[in-house]
Formats: sequence, C-alpha cells, structure tokens
Amino acid sequence: MNKSYLAFFRFLKPHTFLLALIIITSLIYTALRVLSYMVIPEILVALEPTYSPDSMTINNKTLADFVGMFKAWMFSVTAGYPHLRRITYMALIVAVLFILKNVTDYIRRVITSWFELSVVTDMRREVFDHLIRLPLAHLGKKKSGHYVSILTNDIMLILVSIKRVFENLITEPAFIIGVIYSILMISWKLSMLIFITVPVFGLLMMKIAQSLGRKSERVMRQNDDYLAVINETIIGFKTFKAFLAERFQINRYLRELLKLKRLQFKQSVIKSLNMPLAEMIGSFLVVGIIILGAYFQQQEGLRGADLITILMSLILLMEPIKKIGTVVNEFKVAMVSVERVTHILNTPIDAAQYGHRSKKQFEEVIRFDIRSYQHDGDDDEGFMLRDIRFSIARGEQVALVGPSGSGKTTLAELLARFYRVEDGAITIDGININDIDNKDYRRLISVVNQDSFLLNDTIEKNITMTDEAVDRSRLENAARMAHIQSYIDQQKDGYDSVISEHGANLSGGQKQRISIARTIFADTPIVILDEATSALDSESEKYIQNAIDSLRANKTLLIIAHRLSTIIHSDKIIVMNAGRIVEMGTHKELLVQNGYYKRLYEIQFNTEK
Repeated sequence: MNKSYLAFFRFLKPHTFLLALIIITSLIYTALRVLSYMVIPEILVALEPTYSPDSMTINNKTLADFVGMFKAWMFSVTAGYPHLRRITYMALIVAVLFILKNVTDYIRRVITSWFELSVVTDMRREVFDHLIRLPLAHLGKKKSGHYVSILTNDIMLILVSIKRVFENLITEPAFIIGVIYSILMISWKLSMLIFITVPVFGLLMMKIAQSLGRKSERVMRQNDDYLAVINETIIGFKTFKAFLAERFQINRYLRELLKLKRLQFKQSVIKSLNMPLAEMIGSFLVVGIIILGAYFQQQEGLRGADLITILMSLILLMEPIKKIGTVVNEFKVAMVSVERVTHILNTPIDAAQYGHRSKKQFEEVIRFDIRSYQHDGDDDEGFMLRDIRFSIARGEQVALVGPSGSGKTTLAELLARFYRVEDGAITIDGININDIDNKDYRRLISVVNQDSFLLNDTIEKNITMTDEAVDRSRLENAARMAHIQSYIDQQKDGYDSVISEHGANLSGGQKQRISIARTIFADTPIVILDEATSALDSESEKYIQNAIDSLRANKTLLIIAHRLSTIIHSDKIIVMNAGRIVEMGTHKELLVQNGYYKRLYEIQFNTEK
C-alpha cells in the first residue's frame, strides 16, 4: 500500500504551487479559528460587573503563547474605557476575527476545489490515455465493468478523498495542536490527560482504517461485477426483449446488487464506529477535566475563566477529532482506488511490447511462420493455432475460410498485432512485425470488422477518426469508393450529420460501408476484412462487394469469409479447421482437390440454390 501513497503524491506534484497556497491559507485560517474561540471565555468573564483589568492575570505574554499574547493585547487596548464600551470593543475584535477567519476559509476552499479538480482531471486524462493504449490481451482479462468502475467510481472516491484531506487534514490537526498548546499554557497538568487520551483514540482509528481498507477492496471488486451486468443489459437489450428474458436478466442484476448491498453494509458498519467512539472518548475526557479542574481550582487557584476555556476547548476538539477519523477512513478507501488506478498505469502499453524499427512501406511479401499460438491463461492443450505457414504477396487478395472456431479471426488479429506471436513469427518484407515501430505499423495495416464500430459523432469524424483538418476531396473519394456517398448526400447536414450511439440510426450495410470508407481514407497498403458481408442482405452485400473490389485495385487484402461466393476470385484461398491449415489454393484448384473446401462450397451452393 506504500506504493499507493507514492502514486497518490505523484499526481499532486505538478500542482505544488496550489498545494503551498492551501497550506498557507489553512494555517492562517486555523490561527484565526483558535484565537476567535479562545478569547470568548475572557469576554464572558468580563461581563461581570466586578470585572477589573487588574484582576485579570495573563501568566504568559511571550510569542510562544500567541493566544495569551493576543488576550494581553486585547486587554491593553480596551483598558481605561467604561465597562460597557470595553465589552463592546472586545466583542467587535472577536467579530473581526470571525470575519477574517471565514474570508480566509472561503479563499482556502476555492483554492482547494481548483486543486482537487486539477489533480483528478490529470488523473482521468492519464488513465484514459493509458487505458486506450493497453494490449487487447490485457483488456480481455478483466470485465468491462472493471474499467468503467475505475474511470467513474474509483476516481470519484479519490476526488472526494482529496477534498476531505486538504479541507480537513491540515486545518483540523493544526487546530487541535493550537488548542492543546493553549491549554498547555494554562495548565500543563490538565493537558496531560489530553496527551494520554488522544493517542488511544488515534490507535483505534488506525485499526478501523485497516479493516475498512480490506472491506473497501471487496466492495470495489463486487462493484466491477455489478457494472458489468448493467453494461451487458444495455448492449444486449434487443436480445433480452426478443427472448422474453427480462426476468432472467433482472434476477442476474438483483444477485449482483444484493451482493454489493451486503458488502457495502459491512463497510458501513466499520465506518459508523468513528463518530460514536470519538464522542464517547471526548465525553470521558470532559468529565475528567471537570473533576481535575475543580480540584486544581481549589488547591492551586486555577482561574474560572481558564477552566471555562479548557472545557470549551475540549468541546471544540470533539468535532475536529471526529473529522480526522472520517478523513483517515475515507483516505484509506481512496488508497484502494489509487492502487487500482496505479495497476492500470503500471501495465505496459501496446507499443511497449514492440520494437522501434522503422518501416514506412510494404514492398514485397507477408510471411506467416507460426508454430503455435494460445491466448494468455489458456491451458497447455488449448492451442488456437498450429503450424501456420503461408505467404501473401503485395497486391494479392487472400481469403481465409473454414468453420467457426477454426482460427481464422485469431490469425487475422495476429497480423493486425492485436495479439503478439511468441512461438514463431509473422514478417513483412523479412522484418518481424514485433520489431516494427507501433506508429509505422498502424500506418501499414487497417481492419474492417464484422461488427462495425461507430462513434456518436459526425459522419466525417467516423470516417477520418481525427480532429485535424482533412483534405475534403480525399474524404469524398473514400465515401464514393465505399458506396456511402449517396446516403450522405441525402442527409440534411451531409458529412456533419451525427450518427447515433452504436449507429442506431443506420442500417447494417450503411454502418459497414462507413467502416470501409474509414479504411479507404486511412489508405494503408494492407487491409483485413473480417466477415465484412456475413450479416448483410443481398443488396447491402452487393454494395459492400463493390467497395471491396475498389480496395482490391491497389491494396493487399486478407479476407475472412463466411459466404464462399464472395471470395471465389481470390488469388489464394486458405482453408482452416481446428487451428490448422488443411488446404490451400485458388477456387478452381481447391475444387479439383475434391477435399474439405469443395464440401463447404457444395453445401453453401445447394443451400443458396
């Protein structure tokens, strides 16, 4: 957990100037707060008609006793005035103290608010920037709710913690020290009772905080599962409707919700100990001071005003002690969140896995020489690919076909470098793709997936995927080649028309054509098409096929196809089954071989016929 503290303070470092202002204003506020409360008992004593400045003895007027020095100054400037005027002047001095205290408090809170928002904004930006660069292999190990929870719930807990810490963890301890020091100046014997009691309370708070940290970690893990169910519900809304599965999903949701409720209740039970314990210890302390104070008043002549000051100080101490306990608990919870955030930031990004060799152009050939491949965490026998060896020459269209689960998509994802080949290699012009600089590699290859991903943004942004100004003719050419220009022309705002979330206002074919337009605009020499036409009607498939033909003119294509009719003109067809290549050749060559491909083709041809 010490690493979490270091990570927390790392985020504070860029804002040291604001932090210094918070500390300065907090100390000024605390000094004014101590003064404003500690002089009130003297004014109460001065209300007595028998009051005389000569009867008031302030034992210490040194700089060390700033409260005593301030009292002495207040008595000296009001001395010589009639009783009522003297009381009025004293009251005005206290009023000025309270005004200054609250103005300083306002300034302190405004600075703290800007500080906490700046820290959390930097944290959110850094986490999101890092998260989007993580390898797919890492993202797949966690539920989607885990990352949503960190970017929302965890960082919000950190925000609240920063607010509490810098609003209270400077002022409240300083106030406690100031008050205890003032009591020490009045009676060191009575202050000993405080010095014994406060550490006991502190020890109890530490034990509570440790238990709270453990329970908070379990709450956060359960919150990940809870958010994952919500995410599933939103994504699969149509499926639940279509299969009358609303009750099924409600039950799943309720199970996770009730687990979360139980864990949060256990966390709350520990949190709730803080306030009652503080008040109970404080009440014992007050009783002890009253008994001892009465004794010292009789035996050692302790002034009544001093005893009132001490009792009032103890009452004032209860609230800051309770606040400190609450802040410590919240900070402990926040450190669990910081640890989760730090875990993401410490995970190497995608680019860090690869080399920095420059590769600007694709010139000759892609070669696959993969002995075996399995995803991280799979069993030793769970190989997804075995003995994959073939090549794709520049300008060729190569198709991957085979039943579901045969390894087609996995192979394409390895070429796209979504996952890393360890046992074997994929090379481009003789260079292992793991050695190529990440930016250079992304400019060599692009992917069109079966499920088109679209932003809730304009058509232009969905095609260009950039905020920078782009060449309009290049944009329009990409739209025309993808056969989506006619749809754009029909829209009132043209390229500025906003696409709904997940492309809800588009048909499947329109979404796919925008994805292909994105690939054409990217102008990479290598393009992967993963089941680009499998879920489309015949008319949409025709448009997509025309768009693919446009790509073929000057690109190297790797196509994963379900419908064999779309790839019969490919330069090479690779037939896969159970993670292996079982056949390879052109459409005609494979039919002549009278093997697995021919059976697949005949089944589809007879079905379509």
